[in-house]
Amino acid sequence: MQRSLHAVWALALTACFSGRFLAGQPCASDPDCGTELQCIDGACGGLPAAQTSGSSGAAPPTTSSATAPVTSSESATSDTPTSTSTGAASATTGETSSGTSSSEGTGGSSSAGSSSTGETCGVGRCRDIDMLVIYDDSASMSKKVQTAITAMLAFQIEVLPLVQDACSVHFGVVTTDQKYPYNPPECQQIGALATVNNNGEACVFAEGGPYATQPDLMDFEALSCALDIGADGEGDERPIDALFAAVTSKQLNSGCNAGFYRPGAFLFVVLVSDEDDDDNDAQGHSGSSMGGANLWGPLFQATKPTGVADMYLLALLGDEDPDTTMCPWMPLEGSDGLGAEPSPNLRTFAGSFPDDHHEIGTLCLPPDVDAFKPLAQKVKAEMLAACEA
Repeated sequence: MQRSLHAVWALALTACFSGRFLAGQPCASDPDCGTELQCIDGACGGLPAAQTSGSSGAAPPTTSSATAPVTSSESATSDTPTSTSTGAASATTGETSSGTSSSEGTGGSSSAGSSSTGETCGVGRCRDIDMLVIYDDSASMSKKVQTAITAMLAFQIEVLPLVQDACSVHFGVVTTDQKYPYNPPECQQIGALATVNNNGEACVFAEGGPYATQPDLMDFEALSCALDIGADGEGDERPIDALFAAVTSKQLNSGCNAGFYRPGAFLFVVLVSDEDDDDNDAQGHSGSSMGGANLWGPLFQATKPTGVADMYLLALLGDEDPDTTMCPWMPLEGSDGLGAEPSPNLRTFAGSFPDDHHEIGTLCLPPDVDAFKPLAQKVKAEMLAACEA
């Protein structure tokens, strides 16, 4: 059950970029079907009305095994090749072989960039975007898959168009483990990008690097592989250590994560965890080693030359008030606890960002896309403002 549930999580997150995950699902109106489908006779299917004429030859969605809805009893693994590549990204449109944008990156520039075809690109002054997901893959997260799915579908509708307008995008996922056991041995270290899913299938990205780029954003197999990391990770979650390592480790950024992080790009961090990053928590774990939570924000923001101006943080955490939450935290239940912790340390970290450069959402909501749309709309508006678009 746990394996198939996280396959559903991977498929739904892929829908944030490629859409059509909801084909065949019941609906009341077109918005229930995301951005690429419409509601027809109570079920999602076809192309939206805006795409049914004048399209550029896009084929209508089908309900084949690659796009059909997956239930918790179904397997959703893909036929991804079993070889992996963790080297630097190869030279492609708008990027050098080291993975650094051929433009000067964000860096405070107010002009839009250009692609190799001469087309204007960028979200305002933000030409290049690095998207980093820090995901808690411990056992307690298996109960929150459906909520995470609906949250990501809401962000598909609101935020995806901004990402597609960038000159280049780097998209990667790291877990909160001290070492993610499915990666190649040399990349089983905290902060290393996940390049193998939890079924042992290597993720192959279009540009040959250890992260997805724009050609992969519409590739079902590539993104579903990167996001299918399971819920059998270590109970000692270290999201802050993972975040710092992914951004600051010279060893990782010249090896396992080669080319992913670009100092001049706009950094969008998504932190998903149902448990705090604690020093000696109720389960006896030590958590991250970065010192007090009040130091995390200033230290992290200092890692980028332009500081917090070119950073945005979205955190999906447990509710702050344990007396009103729908998923009260019971740390000693099960193998890794049940519910979601208020996470005061991670809230302190998120709150160190300016109000218009971060949002904190809850993992304790029913699986309803509409419930997450207000948060997604806030993130969209704040990103536009941050990029002066």
